[in-house]
Amino acid sequence: MSKSLEHVVSTQTTSYLSENDLFAKYQSAYQMFYSAETAMLRVINDALREINSGYEVVLVLLDLSAAFDMIDHTLLTSFKFHLKTFLFQKAFN
Repeated sequence: MSKSLEHVVSTQTTSYLSENDLFAKYQSAYQMFYSAETAMLRVINDALREINSGYEVVLVLLDLSAAFDMIDHTLLTSFKFHLKTFLFQKAFN
């Protein structure tokens, strides 16, 4: 049931954001026909364009996955449970 509710909320949210043109101009996530590949192509294209214009390009990449290893998983699980409960109540009230 939680997966189906998650799918409904995701679909409705994405539709609302798309219909009201609320996505950021260069956002790749959650948009149809956009992916990590299209985001990477955009970064490479922008960097090459700036280099061809005579500018220097510095790209800083951060791996934040290690930051999530520091989070107390009991706290995270509790938050996830309360969030799901809240969304479930909102969906059926």
